[in-house]
Amino acid sequence: MPWLGRLRSSAAVYVLPVVIILAALQARRELGSMDLYWPAVSAMAGSAVGVIAPVYSAVAAWEGGRLKRGGVEQQTYVRPWWTIVLDAVALPLLGAACALLAALPAQLPEIISVPGAPDWRFMGVSALVCAGFTIVGFGVGRLLKPVYAVPICLVGTYLWLAYPISMQPLWLRHLTGNYDTACCRFDEIPDWRALAAGTLVGLAIAATGVGLSVVRRQVAVKRSALGLASLSLVVCAVILVRDMSWAAAVPRSAQDLVCERSTARDALTVCLWPEHAHDAERAMTASSHVVDRLVAAGLRRPTTLTEGPAEANAWTFSYRADLALLPWGIASGLVPQDVPRCQDEGGQWLTGDMVLPLMSWVAHRAGATLESVETRAGAETAAVIREVTRRPANSQLSWFRENLRLLGKCDVDPVKIS
Repeated sequence: MPWLGRLRSSAAVYVLPVVIILAALQARRELGSMDLYWPAVSAMAGSAVGVIAPVYSAVAAWEGGRLKRGGVEQQTYVRPWWTIVLDAVALPLLGAACALLAALPAQLPEIISVPGAPDWRFMGVSALVCAGFTIVGFGVGRLLKPVYAVPICLVGTYLWLAYPISMQPLWLRHLTGNYDTACCRFDEIPDWRALAAGTLVGLAIAATGVGLSVVRRQVAVKRSALGLASLSLVVCAVILVRDMSWAAAVPRSAQDLVCERSTARDALTVCLWPEHAHDAERAMTASSHVVDRLVAAGLRRPTTLTEGPAEANAWTFSYRADLALLPWGIASGLVPQDVPRCQDEGGQWLTGDMVLPLMSWVAHRAGATLESVETRAGAETAAVIREVTRRPANSQLSWFRENLRLLGKCDVDPVKIS
């Protein structure tokens, strides 16, 4: 059939505008709360696979059903069967590619000014997964009636891409190729193991699709070989990620940091990731004021303020262009938020409820208003901070230091303000 006729008759064309809109919404849904960092937004753009793959798998199932109803396979044909299959899935594949490519431009208004470029590895894995499920969909449509094949492909693909993200064990999410928010903060880079696992499973899905779509039903040996290859790829992927957590990221090298030293009397070195380096002078001025306030509150003056790992006499902080958030960025670095290992061993982390009050106290002493504390931490935490700040400065500092020391322990009660 001529291409113009295909465009008029293919379901892949009619669903494309809706899928593009859904993919764009999916790619933008976390931009307001995530780090504007190219690997992070690339992973979020790639998460549009959760919308695209189910739809185009179902469309391909419909196309497979059309060939089945036409009795094409039972007829004598002059072209190889694989070219007929490729011809049938070409528009679903192109539609999926167009929808996936639309995800990144949807993020450009927020990310365009950030140095760097998209991490195409995430988009590549997503494209492979989309292609694999599209070919599988055609194969299912070739085997089942459309009334069964279309919903099976639509719902089955969606469940695979959506549910493992929130399931135990946590590493299951890396097998889907849908990385969503698993990568990355500014201090992280993508973990190659997660990307490799997604690629291997994507290849396994594609191989399964080839077995269902391209290999003739009579050739059982070839289908068995493709099935064994698919299983081997999945096993390799599991071996790669079985020791990983939910995050598809590893720490970023501190060598990437760009550092500048203040010329003031109490010289402060501020180290920023390249994405923030253009704002170094503004960050230096604001950070110096915040550090002065915290030193006045009794904390020891640091020599370095860094977005990377902190060494001796250095503070870790999170920098944001909105300087009103700087006190909170420094507070998040001074107060550890990781759950201690003793809780995994059966202990009770009774001091865990103190993380937010301790961060709020640091932020308030660094310049954040009580209204800001109430907005970000809640009315209950704001009431605690009001009570603490009524006490003498040495009592506040003692309360902060003692509870900070206890954060890494289990089965101990937090210290009350005296």
